[in-house]
Amino acid sequence: MLFSGGRAPRREEKKDKRVEKDETLKIQESTFMRWANFLFEDDPVKEVKDLVDPKFLTYVTHLITGTTIPTTNNRPTDISVAISTLFPDEDEKAHQLSLSELVEGVPKTVLALTWQIMHAFWRKFAPEGARDRKLAEAIKEWCLEATAEYEEVGINDFTSSWRDGYAFNALIHSFDHTLVDMDAIREMRGDERLDNAFQIAFTKFQVPKLLHAKESSLHLYKIPSNIDRKIPDE
Repeated sequence: MLFSGGRAPRREEKKDKRVEKDETLKIQESTFMRWANFLFEDDPVKEVKDLVDPKFLTYVTHLITGTTIPTTNNRPTDISVAISTLFPDEDEKAHQLSLSELVEGVPKTVLALTWQIMHAFWRKFAPEGARDRKLAEAIKEWCLEATAEYEEVGINDFTSSWRDGYAFNALIHSFDHTLVDMDAIREMRGDERLDNAFQIAFTKFQVPKLLHAKESSLHLYKIPSNIDRKIPDE
């Protein structure tokens, strides 16, 4: 800043950015915890550090790979074995994460590993022909194709394009026109549109409510980009 000619950010601006960053992290934490508990029936994930608890890692590793890994009651060993089993290729980003931070339950590192586990889940259960593609790219292409005929929807990213709720409802409408009244959707507020889409997706398709309308209108889909910054690209 000294030689760039730009002014230093005001203290208030720095504070606002810090508050937004903290809010985003909290939303990421709650969203990932909901996803983990969706996989379990007894909701064992109560806090972020539980995402690297051997109980959860053992279960999700078996779910994805079919391999039952033994637990040793040694947290570093159990986490390391789970990572090696889930990601046999040592060039995978999961191997670049700090084991000590995972053991300590550092939120950003735990979320980074969970995001990589989601990628592994995608590679296992995605439709044929899409498993070798990057998760975000495959989802975006599908969304663009499904909502192409809806003038109200313009998908350019995984943040602002979704906050008004139109895109979610258009996705459902494209699949089954009887489930969403697009004329009624136009009369709703953004949070109402989001609630409508999330409720229909849950009741009709058993899609878990990983996001809440308030969270979505503020920070929708910032998860992948924020977490990938934790792991440097090769």
